[in-house]
Amino acid sequence: SDPPVGSVIAAKPAALRLEFSEAIELGFSGLDVLPASGGAMSMNGVRFAESSHKVLIATLPMLQPGVYRVKWHVVSVDTHRTAGEFTFTVKP
Repeated sequence: SDPPVGSVIAAKPAALRLEFSEAIELGFSGLDVLPASGGAMSMNGVRFAESSHKVLIATLPMLQPGVYRVKWHVVSVDTHRTAGEFTFTVKP
């Protein structure tokens, strides 16, 4: 992922990028970014990277310093469903 799982980053990311080992079905996949303060954030849709249907990208709003939790779920083209979550921190 970018930002990396468990990372502490100084620059505020403009997008979240998740790469998977197999191509995925976009219509059955998604993600949420949740700030530690609670509530989901508004994102401008989730899309494939131009180069691969194995990579999801979501444009992020301007992030304030703090801890963020990413919750994702995907369905691969062979109908295998998987989900997970991780955190990253934006430094002040």
